[in-house]
Amino acid sequence: MHVNARGELATEHLPIAPLRWERVEIRVDDHDGLEEVGDRLMDEMARLGERIHAEGSEPRALGVRPVLVGATRHYNRLVRAIREGRWKGLMRSVGKTLVFVDKAFDGLALAHDLEVLARGDDPAALMAQKLLLLKTPGEARSRLIDAARAELRGLADERRWSALVQERNAQDPLAEEAAVAGILSRAGTEILDALLEQRAGVGEGDG
Repeated sequence: MHVNARGELATEHLPIAPLRWERVEIRVDDHDGLEEVGDRLMDEMARLGERIHAEGSEPRALGVRPVLVGATRHYNRLVRAIREGRWKGLMRSVGKTLVFVDKAFDGLALAHDLEVLARGDDPAALMAQKLLLLKTPGEARSRLIDAARAELRGLADERRWSALVQERNAQDPLAEEAAVAGILSRAGTEILDALLEQRAGVGEGDG
């Protein structure tokens, strides 16, 4: 609570719990590898801890949930590292606060121009064409998404997910067109990245 310039009382909530959680975006440059991403995480953890202290909060522990964002030429390598929990548990001390990475999330994109890649008829070009299609609302996009729904319906209806269906406000993961498009885009981007690596390998071998 403090008094402003007009003499009015104002209140501000300051989190003082011993454990605090923060979700932050970590921007990745196109050529950043695993070590560079780790360094960026450590730097951001320090900045975040210092900012929170400056706000008047000094928790004993600060759990960070970073979202890696940006276009990268190492898409599959970074996504695989996220899934395998490479940076989970990364820690550093900032004053009296222990800052640690709880779980990283994927918000990455492929550092290639899809329109350029789509010029051709090899597997990489065909995949780039489908990814462009997913970005453009229309009948063709809807047909692609409907076909994916039909393929994924059996998986979504498996008994192992029955407990999730009973949850309050549970939603059909295949009901929203945007959600299915997101699934297809992520899977397609991984495939495209692998195809581009194969293409590069063939080119090097020819040389």
